[in-house]
Amino acid sequence: MNIRKKVFGEDHPDLATTLYNLGLLYYNQNKYSKAKPLLKKAIDIMEKSFGKESPLIVLHLTNYADFLQKTHKNREATIMKNRVKAIQEKLEAKNGRN
Repeated sequence: MNIRKKVFGEDHPDLATTLYNLGLLYYNQNKYSKAKPLLKKAIDIMEKSFGKESPLIVLHLTNYADFLQKTHKNREATIMKNRVKAIQEKLEAKNGRN
């Protein structure tokens, strides 16, 4: 991961992918305290790179909401799910699907 930071920089989408995948690895190992900051950082980078309402963000936010739900962060999970729903509605409206 440090090599990717040096090569790509702190806010590059490739670094976000690495952070996200490492976060998922920790999540699958039930190492939630290690997973959460990596997942969050990856999402922050992706939002900067692709926009806060891109289809790619929807996928990652949905997975993050599931992570929050599983780790009993129900309030945060609900907020995230509502955000995902709002983004999906905007994307559907933009694409002419009401």
